[in-house]
Amino acid sequence: MAGGNEDPEDSMDGSDENDDHMDSTDQSDCDDLDLTMDGYFDDANEYCAVHENLKDDIRKAHATYPDAEEELGIPSVQIDETRSNLKYISAVVLTFTLKDISEHLLELWDLEDTPAIIMEMDNIHRGEFRCYGQLPTITVKKHSSEGHFIVGEQLKNFVLRLCRDSYPLRSPSPVSTIGSFFAMVYGAVKERLMRLSEYCVTCGEVLSSGGVLPSICDRDLCMYQYSELHLFDGLSVPRVSPQVLSLLLFAFANANLSHRRKDILTPAPPIKNMPELLAEAKSKQTVKKGEAGDTATNKMDPYGSDDLRGSTYWNTTVSNAVTQKFSAFNTTESATFSVLLENLPCPKEILASVSAYHQFRKDWPKMSDIVDWLVISNRSYLEMVPRPMTVDFLHTECQYCFVSDSPAKQAEFDKLVEQNGGKTRFFFHGSPLENWHSIIRSGLKNMSG
Repeated sequence: MAGGNEDPEDSMDGSDENDDHMDSTDQSDCDDLDLTMDGYFDDANEYCAVHENLKDDIRKAHATYPDAEEELGIPSVQIDETRSNLKYISAVVLTFTLKDISEHLLELWDLEDTPAIIMEMDNIHRGEFRCYGQLPTITVKKHSSEGHFIVGEQLKNFVLRLCRDSYPLRSPSPVSTIGSFFAMVYGAVKERLMRLSEYCVTCGEVLSSGGVLPSICDRDLCMYQYSELHLFDGLSVPRVSPQVLSLLLFAFANANLSHRRKDILTPAPPIKNMPELLAEAKSKQTVKKGEAGDTATNKMDPYGSDDLRGSTYWNTTVSNAVTQKFSAFNTTESATFSVLLENLPCPKEILASVSAYHQFRKDWPKMSDIVDWLVISNRSYLEMVPRPMTVDFLHTECQYCFVSDSPAKQAEFDKLVEQNGGKTRFFFHGSPLENWHSIIRSGLKNMSG
């Protein structure tokens, strides 16, 4: 605890005379809560009591959301020591369990290794709660491990916005009048966790088409924060398989070369410095027009031991597309992208290990930003279908499972299916490869009116 000398008479034991406004349910839930909040000494060395509103706020929040204590034996909301070492400052820690999120999504969101998410709200003034003039600082981490993770960044940004809008008060107001701030935050975060992939990681705006994976919107500032400020550094290797990265790159390459490029390359990768990207393309150009091999003799066996075995297949496939559609080079940008793609290492080499990925970023500083953007902007779940489960009549070597609806939308669909006796009907939809760059980011659209 960070708060000076302890006064056992000023503890949160549920017997405070100022707790009369709390109902009996709230009181009983908090009787055993170990949230002792002693007084503190200010700069004049005068003893000050912890504000009753802070006590009541934490009690109310914990009573409203007892999930963590019931599952993990940890209070959902509790006071803790501050990192600042200031006597009059404390932190409030919120613990969120992940029981309502499927194991599949936990793995996709890099949360499979933790039973809970811990949010620390520091810089809480113990005597001038919400009237101190400074906002809380937010730290989000996993319960079982330290380290940077994208869901943590998204929740941190979300709660910072909540604090700016709702935390400051001009004068103290009792919880019985205005409600519990920490209960409001806890409930908002629980709700956001269920719809996480429907909002931009950085700004929190609703995405035009929510998907399964955390993603960013196409606003310039969010693109800049991602690509230039490297806000997501520390995520080691993109959480994508070589097979899925192949699909993302092939779809991008085909959209880039299409005569409908302007309409279907949406969203387009952000380019902050075209001359530098062009210089990188020139330095990497090794395959000239007309030199690529016959792709018919360079088939990829995605299910075999030579899966994505090297650059030969990758380069000849993309280069053949370039030579066949060279007239599509109506802009410097499209030509630059094509040159970079035809000389890019194959996805299996890029994602072979953390060190291999870091070497790729070092060797391809500009194009690696584009590759990272292709991954982070993908809002859909993609996975190559194992050979025993493929659909035979399609006669294709590579088949993928594609899921584009958010968990919340899927839950709505499942409910409707149950209401209709569990009956569903499957429809077949076909679309050229050049359309899929947009489809996996914006979902299927009715283009016939």
